[in-house]
Amino acid sequence: MRTYVIGSNEHHLTFESWFRRRLAATIPGTAGAALAAGRFLLNGVKLVDPRTVLSTGDEITDVRSESVEKIPPASLSVVYEDEDLLIVDKPAGMLSHPEQGMREADVLTALKSLREATGYAPGNRLDFNTTGLLIITKHKLAAGRLAAAMRENRVHKKYYCAVSGYLPEPEATLSAYLLKDEASAVVRVADVPFEGAKPIATWYRVLFEKGDMSLLEIEPVTGRTHQIRAHMAFVGHPVIGDPLYGIASLNRRYGLRRQALCSRSLAFSFAEPDHPWHRLDGRTFIKKDVDFLDVLHFGQP
Repeated sequence: MRTYVIGSNEHHLTFESWFRRRLAATIPGTAGAALAAGRFLLNGVKLVDPRTVLSTGDEITDVRSESVEKIPPASLSVVYEDEDLLIVDKPAGMLSHPEQGMREADVLTALKSLREATGYAPGNRLDFNTTGLLIITKHKLAAGRLAAAMRENRVHKKYYCAVSGYLPEPEATLSAYLLKDEASAVVRVADVPFEGAKPIATWYRVLFEKGDMSLLEIEPVTGRTHQIRAHMAFVGHPVIGDPLYGIASLNRRYGLRRQALCSRSLAFSFAEPDHPWHRLDGRTFIKKDVDFLDVLHFGQP
């Protein structure tokens, strides 16, 4: 069994909304289907109605889940380090940072167990089941400097992902509008502006086509929540294995229960000789082994 504690930021969510936010990435099907199967208890009592409103401190027990097995801190690989920054290789099944009510392993806690340090913060964020390179700042000055660098387009993050179908162009930049539903943490994408939505741009390049899949190198020019996953699904090419925006039948066929998405490279541009991070100018860090490439028989680059 596995128990989740409802945090103050989840107060007054319905179970259905909470399920979409917290568990849709790991449990197939709907909240209603999970309750019909008798899978969840609320404060020790069988939960039957997905519209049940939750309160801070409530305990939701998944009676079919295995207990959380923490990822050993030693498995967190440090790719680069200096006095301001760390670049780590985040595995799947690990949060970027601790979240209220979540008992899963996270990068910041793992780093604290490996070294006596405070003030670390994620410079960018990766979804729970997205793997790859993650920037960690070591202090507030570095955090501010990195945020400015990202606004100035000095940090380029590129991903590998496998998507359904073939793209119409070998390389293109896609544009749309995205709105995050704060209650469910799911995003909605449209090709025309709508209330509350923000513009997004996603660049891609086709690396390889195989069967009914394409392997893409992809860069979220704008950095919105779930941008790559939601944008590719919107244009009809969802990420293979994505339980939230993908195609369930395709995910089952390939045996993937998490998105085939990896933060593969980070490149920096600090050309000014007097910039404090000039030492990083022109440097590119690459994750060499992308696990889903072998699973989907693409082969490593």
